[in-house]
Amino acid sequence: MSPPQPKITASGMFNFGPVNGTYIGSLKESKKQGPGILYTREDVTFGKWRNGNFEGSSGGRIKRDGTEYYGQLDSLMRPHGHGFYKYPNGTITIGNWEHGNREGFCQTIYQNPKSTYKGNYKNDLRHGQGVIESDTVTFSAEFVNDAVSGNVLIKYQNGSVYEGGYRTRFGRNGMGKLTTPNGKIYTGNFINDKLNGDFIVTSEFETFECNYQNNKRQGFATFNVLDNITVRVEYDQGNLVRNCFCKWFNGNIFRGKFHGYDYFGKMTFQNGKTIYGRLNTNWQFCPDYITSGISNKRNIDELSEENMGTKKVRFE
Repeated sequence: MSPPQPKITASGMFNFGPVNGTYIGSLKESKKQGPGILYTREDVTFGKWRNGNFEGSSGGRIKRDGTEYYGQLDSLMRPHGHGFYKYPNGTITIGNWEHGNREGFCQTIYQNPKSTYKGNYKNDLRHGQGVIESDTVTFSAEFVNDAVSGNVLIKYQNGSVYEGGYRTRFGRNGMGKLTTPNGKIYTGNFINDKLNGDFIVTSEFETFECNYQNNKRQGFATFNVLDNITVRVEYDQGNLVRNCFCKWFNGNIFRGKFHGYDYFGKMTFQNGKTIYGRLNTNWQFCPDYITSGISNKRNIDELSEENMGTKKVRFE
């Protein structure tokens, strides 16, 4: 039987083998004691020991994979309390930790793409109210287990603002309201980050109701301009097509067909007088006896506000 090894009380560098690593600091009866640094195959840990055990306190840990942590640790050398954590991909989190997991309020800085999250965590996942900021958007939402829950508020760099439904990885989804820098407000249904469904679009001068498909106007639409003009038109893949019925508050009525950049048709005035001409997309009528865009004047006379939605009238 080999004699017992003497217990060491000293300061210096001590090698505990390939598994337990090398320790720089003080020993008391061969046990780590006080401030020190422990080098192992996987990482470097610095902090404070007592009776050979790591004492939960301020310190740090640097891993071979590039992970770095500086702050408070628990007895198992895990982040616990306030600290600074740098991940191998460059992401940085500053905030509160519980036994190795982010917990409570933290600020996380992502590198690719460059953005910052300020908000709450639970079990190392975003959970609760949080804000993500980047060069292009400010995104405010409620998170549940790292996924967006409920409505969001998105402010874009160009001045647009979106309020409404959202799905993680799919973008704007569900009912929402998009306000653009020029003051237009789009209220309706979004699918996969695009306008899809019925929308009401309001601005300073007009209200517009139309169906959208993948951000493009589709089908019949109604404009109300300054409570003065009601216009019914038709779109196909975002382009104006076919018929137009326009009614002014004073009783004037225009019926026409889209051709080129304008509508060509007939204006009927409240006194019964009629004249053919063209209506531009600003809803201004210009008498024009060159009516090459009209091939069937009888169909123009049949066009009304009601049958615009039934697709019964066509100008072929």
